[in-house]
Amino acid sequence: TFSDTFMLAEDAPLGFYRIVVDLPSSRDFQSEGGSVAFNVAEYRLPEFQVELAAASDEVVQGDTIAVALDSTYFFGGAVQNADVEYNVIANPFTFDYRGPAGSYQFSDFDADGGPGEFYGFNGGLVASGTGVTDDAGQLTFDVPADLQDATQSMRFTIEAVVTDESDQAVAGRTEVVVHQGNLYIGA
Repeated sequence: TFSDTFMLAEDAPLGFYRIVVDLPSSRDFQSEGGSVAFNVAEYRLPEFQVELAAASDEVVQGDTIAVALDSTYFFGGAVQNADVEYNVIANPFTFDYRGPAGSYQFSDFDADGGPGEFYGFNGGLVASGTGVTDDAGQLTFDVPADLQDATQSMRFTIEAVVTDESDQAVAGRTEVVVHQGNLYIGA
């Protein structure tokens, strides 16, 4: 294996690029190696910002997460009638207590059970939706705090992308912990 860094010239044209490694091969009509591809696009300074806030940082499964989106131009106006797309991604969360009584971890780990949820990924996309900002550049939406078949609490990452009339897209993000219950009991 190897790695390297490549600097593009200041006047490099925009578009699709591919870096190819072609190694000698003993096979006819086949080569050894690999490639990586990337796009070069013009950077456009954002003209507005998106703030996303949940009504609570932590909820219990079965609750509803109320989310408020606020989008404003840097010059002070609201981003009105803009399209909004949001996604909610779940990742495992383990309550980790550290305090005067010591440290406790509340994960359900079975050392004899082999690799499982403790080491594996048990989340992914749990919700998505669309909307349109109002005259104040705001949108509210609800996300069900549904853990489905998860055997542990989850951290929901809620991300919303606002696209204004000039087709510029800007994202905002917030996180909410969805607990399995009101208490964590350690034995």
